[in-house]
Amino acid sequence: MNKRRRAGKLFDRAVWNRREGVARSLKLYRRNAIGARWRKSSLTRPLREYSEILGRDLGRVVELKLALNERFGKKQKISVLDIGCGACVALAELKRMFGNRVSASGINISAFPSPARLRRRKAYYQKLYGPGFQRVLALSELYWRNRASLDNQRVGLMEKHDFGGKKFDLVVSVATIGASHYPLAAIENILNHLKPHGACLLDLSGVMEEDYDKIVLQLDKTMPKAGFQGELNNSVLMLVAPKKPRKVRFGLV
Repeated sequence: MNKRRRAGKLFDRAVWNRREGVARSLKLYRRNAIGARWRKSSLTRPLREYSEILGRDLGRVVELKLALNERFGKKQKISVLDIGCGACVALAELKRMFGNRVSASGINISAFPSPARLRRRKAYYQKLYGPGFQRVLALSELYWRNRASLDNQRVGLMEKHDFGGKKFDLVVSVATIGASHYPLAAIENILNHLKPHGACLLDLSGVMEEDYDKIVLQLDKTMPKAGFQGELNNSVLMLVAPKKPRKVRFGLV
């Protein structure tokens, strides 16, 4: 079995437990995540772009705000998690729009070094990022400014993070799951962190064809039994949890 095929065989638990590949990827991303490997636009997407990618017909920020109001009504507080939140631009917009009505959390695979650290070790980081150093510094300043308004910002793997034991009313992910070696594990973990009647909007563009087929198979097999409702349309997965969510566990594939 070639390495690429083996990496896609998620629920062979022996393979999953061999975490060397994940560890190598994590180390690589921590070193290069805000350098030349990622485009600036992927780290600084505003809500408008989230609406265009996930909402299809929700083309403007104000419409996304209305959609959230309609979905959750006058609920005291809405908890939102952004998977792969980048510089937290979209989450900071949500906080400005909803104020204390929104508990905004995000997760990235790697941490942004602080602006103070970048300046203090300027020679090291200039050698590491080369001509991109000033861009990295600007992104760091944007990230730490936005992070200050969030309730939580975590660093780790979306496939296995426990998010501090918290569950969420809404989980959003744009252009992140497609970068995972284990997209099924990511989706499984996300679904298990939804509150009753919580919703997820997940962009699956970039997922390998082999993994995409497995996702469709497992959703068709598992979601009706678990009580989830929704659809997979144009690589956007939209699911709503039942009143009493059951633990989701995809089978062997």
